[in-house]
Order: sequence, then C-alpha cells, then structure tokens
Amino acid sequence: MKKCAKATFAIMLVISAVPGTAYACPGSVKQDLATYNKADVVLRARVTSYEYREAQHDARMDFEVVEYLGPRWPRTAWQATWRHSTFGMRREWGGPKQVIVGFKAVLDAEGQPALEVVQQGCSSPTMVEDTPANVQLVKSYLRWSFGADHKLQKTAPDPK
Repeated sequence: MKKCAKATFAIMLVISAVPGTAYACPGSVKQDLATYNKADVVLRARVTSYEYREAQHDARMDFEVVEYLGPRWPRTAWQATWRHSTFGMRREWGGPKQVIVGFKAVLDAEGQPALEVVQQGCSSPTMVEDTPANVQLVKSYLRWSFGADHKLQKTAPDPK
C-alpha cells in the first residue's frame, strides 16, 4: 500500500512539473445538445473543407450554409476552428457531409477575433448529422425566441 502511494505521488509530481495546461476526462460524458446554446450562430451546413493542423492540435473547417437555426447572417459560407480534447483530431474529415453546427466568437492565440466550433468537453463531437429528426432535436434545446421588438434573441433556460 505504501509503495502504491509513493508511486502515485511520484506520478503526480512529474505531471505537475510539465509546463502547460493539462485536461483529463474522467470518462466519456453523455452528449448534451444544450451545448448549442453556447453558440453565437447555429446552422445546418455542408462541410466543404477540412484541414488538420498538427502544430495547433485542431482542424480548420469550411462550411456552406444550408439553413440558419438561429439568427440569420448575410453569409453563405463560414470558416471555423474545431478543437476537441477528448480524442485525437482526425487527419481527414470522416464525418457526415451535412451537419448541424454551432460557432462561437473567440480570440485566437494572437488575440485576433476568430470563430470556433462549439464543443462539449469529454463527449462525442458536437456536430451532429443533418437529419430532420436531429434538426427538431437541436431546435428543442435552443433557447431562441422573438422579443417584443420582433427580433430574434437568446432567452434564459427554463429553471428546473
């Protein structure tokens, strides 16, 4: 027992000495589509390109708009970065060609505005296949409504 405690302490010491931020998942978490509420833009889209960037541990993706599920923007295409800590990033896109995806505004490593795909930590990709059933399911989780001024706005989730 003492030997095990010493080994555990030694491993923790080595890990804490490594520079950078570590993130570990306790296991796979059930996907929560409410994650889409963290997005500034949610849409149905075609994946038109995927570029794995090994140095950044992410992927650069291009999307062609099929339909907006929230506020509409005067754009027919978007580019965003996708980061996922739960598994190694795919070198090639192997997912569905049409997806439901959400983007959020972030600052990149140089402090410049950029778009990032919303992603729930420790879960499967938060880009689901674009099917009628998934569209209805994602819409049911979105907290969008029309205000008194008839403009689309996010609303607070229902208290439970």
